[in-house]
Amino acid sequence: MTVLVATHPAFLDHHGGEGHPERASRMEAVAKGIETSQLGEAIVLFDAPRATYEELTRVHGLGYVEALDRFCRAGGGDL
Repeated sequence: MTVLVATHPAFLDHHGGEGHPERASRMEAVAKGIETSQLGEAIVLFDAPRATYEELTRVHGLGYVEALDRFCRAGGGDL
């Protein structure tokens, strides 16, 4: 069985706040675990592409995606 792992260097720039599980050190630990797992070609890393509006609205409501888009265009900030 092959496991695909989507990643991107930009993920390391995400700062969810103190103690948040989504943090650079977690991503680095996952990458190190994959590297040392000796699973060879069973794990395939690839750069995650930028999601389209259509892809985002498959998993999130349109209103949420539109609100987040407006928030980001206005300069973003803490959610």
